[in-house]
Amino acid sequence: MTRIRLYAHPLAPVAPQVFEAASLAEWLLAHYGAVPTVTVQIFAGEPSAATEITGDARAILAGDCDEYVILQSPGGFDPLTWALIALAVTVATVLLIPKPVLPGNINRTQQSPNNALGNRENQVRLLERVEDIYGTVKSIPSLMMPTYNKYIGHRKYEYGYYCVGRGYHTLAELRDGDTLISGITGASAAVYDPFTLPNSGHAPVLQIGDAIIDDVLTVRRAIEVDGITLKALNQVQLPDDGTSQYSYAPGGVITQAVKRPNFNAVCSVGDQITVVMSDYVVELTPAVPPDEFGMGGSAATYATYNYSGIYTISSVDDGTVTVSGTSWPVVIPTTEGTEDPIDGGGGA
Repeated sequence: MTRIRLYAHPLAPVAPQVFEAASLAEWLLAHYGAVPTVTVQIFAGEPSAATEITGDARAILAGDCDEYVILQSPGGFDPLTWALIALAVTVATVLLIPKPVLPGNINRTQQSPNNALGNRENQVRLLERVEDIYGTVKSIPSLMMPTYNKYIGHRKYEYGYYCVGRGYHTLAELRDGDTLISGITGASAAVYDPFTLPNSGHAPVLQIGDAIIDDVLTVRRAIEVDGITLKALNQVQLPDDGTSQYSYAPGGVITQAVKRPNFNAVCSVGDQITVVMSDYVVELTPAVPPDEFGMGGSAATYATYNYSGIYTISSVDDGTVTVSGTSWPVVIPTTEGTEDPIDGGGGA
């Protein structure tokens, strides 16, 4: 059996009618009659210039494709082609045309959200075909990862990673539904060319809104947490049991060893953070032993650093914060510290 998808009007946002028929040519004559009153375009598979067989009577009679798409619009049909189809169908009742069996498509789909005439929406299409876009179109990109949500400062943010199409494209505008992303407060979008990735540190070719500091992640919805009540923002703080580890760098940069919770989930610019740590001793010059006569020699020299204090956060990134009003001289590697939340911020 051959599957036929009929779109009754090219601009109608409705799902197509689906038919099953033993012969494409017989179905066309049965559905439209001897003289069609509308324009009929026939495609062997998804609509494109390469798959259109409207004027190819031989291809219509062979009917050797698993699925056909019919686009119907006002107007008339080519009478010569239609007459050839009608004549050949009559002869085929005596001379049966064998129908070859083609292998089905493996690990791919013929449908594309960019080619659908109705019900367009983002879809997860991992390991499937990538859209080929030619000309100017309204593109509905495919999802490269399941979207996930994060709550920051009492606001819900949705994160997604999408594929517009194969090759290089010029994007005139980016929208969420019918609204420009640039017009949505707090929304951001970054566009990357082929062979560049957000996780690899490449710069986007187009940035709308603030830079997106979170990496692209592979996520799944955990059914195990259904029914758990989420804590309010002022209940989620950095742990205060002294087991969390941080490193410190010149310029006032504090980096988490484990992002649980992530700095960017509990801290905001302007919050205060308290650092409580032990002395960090650095050997400046090594000890020099005396010579064989017991002469000379010197003791080692050391410098002690301690960055304990209360600081104001000037910027927040993925797993790091930068504090203002400090000029820490040396790097202090990952070390244990005691955390004391202050004024809605965290401690390290």
